[in-house]
Amino acid sequence: MNEFDIHFQPKQAKLYDLLTATGPKVATIIGFGGAKGGGKSAGSDNCALLLACELGNQYPGLQITIIRRVFNDLKSNHIDKILAAYPHLRASYTDKDGLRLHNGARIVFAYAETPGDVERKFRGGFESPFIFVDEAQQFTERELQDMEMAARWTKLTTGLPAGCCKLVLLFNPGGKSSDYLRRVFWTKQYRGKEKPHSYAFMHVFGWDNYEWFRGQVNVDEPDFYQLTSDQ
Repeated sequence: MNEFDIHFQPKQAKLYDLLTATGPKVATIIGFGGAKGGGKSAGSDNCALLLACELGNQYPGLQITIIRRVFNDLKSNHIDKILAAYPHLRASYTDKDGLRLHNGARIVFAYAETPGDVERKFRGGFESPFIFVDEAQQFTERELQDMEMAARWTKLTTGLPAGCCKLVLLFNPGGKSSDYLRRVFWTKQYRGKEKPHSYAFMHVFGWDNYEWFRGQVNVDEPDFYQLTSDQ
C-alpha cells in the first residue's frame, strides 16, 4: 500500500508503468486520450502523487508539473480535487510553490493562456522531469513541443536514468493540435528527429471508468475491470 492508498484503474496503472519505465528506448511522450469521463485527469493526479512519493525518495527535490490552459480549470480539475481527496495535504500547498511533500518532492501547477505564456514559462530554464498537459488539444503543436523541451532535470549531480523524463498529453478529440496528436499517436507518421520508440498511446473510453457504473449495475469493481472493452 502506498502512502496515499492510491487505487488505479487498469489503464491508469499502465500509464504509471510507462512513466516509471527507464532505458534508452522507452516512450518519453505518452498520449492518454479519448472521451470525457474516462479518468484521464484523476489518473494524472494520482500518477503525479505516486511519482512524487516514490521517486521523490530516490531523487531529492524532484519536480512534477501539471499544466492546463486556464487557471480556473487547473484549480477546479486538479488542485481542488487533490486537496479534497487528501485533505492532510492542505498544509503542504501554497499558491506560489504548489504542493511540497515531506520528502521534498514538489508538484507544480502551471497554466499558460497564450502562446507567449507558453514561450515565457517553458522555454529557457524551466525544468520538470514529468510534465502532464491536461486538455492538450487546447495547445498548438509548437506549444506542446516547447513543453516537451522542458521535460528534463539537470539539477542532480548524479542525473536521472535514461528515458526517465516524460511528457504526458491528456486529450479529447479535436482541438488546435488534433492533426499533430493524430499523426504521432495514431497514424505514426514521424518527421525530422521524431523517433517511433519515443511515443506511446492509450485510448481511453468513458466505460473504462467504473465510477459511472457504481451502484447502477450488478457488477462489483474487480469483476467490472475483468470485462473486455466490448462487454
